[in-house]
Amino acid sequence: MYKSFLGSMKAMFRRGPAEGMKATDILDAYVLTEPTDQNVLDIFEGQWSSQLPDKYGLVTRPGLARLFEDDRVVWTEQTLGKFSDWKI
Repeated sequence: MYKSFLGSMKAMFRRGPAEGMKATDILDAYVLTEPTDQNVLDIFEGQWSSQLPDKYGLVTRPGLARLFEDDRVVWTEQTLGKFSDWKI
């Protein structure tokens, strides 16, 4: 039974990637630089729609929408008081 299980596992891995999937080398998934906040964002490169505030100094790609700096949120907080003082 053990040998037939190993045989089926070997056959499954020999088939390669599923149709439509690209085979990649696991070493392509690593970065050689030290961990940084930017590296975390770069994992999702090409998937971002929002741009982080300039004060963080981080780049999102394409990330052009300034959703984190919405003037309506700023206006609301100025009008109703600091959100940090609210108890919800």
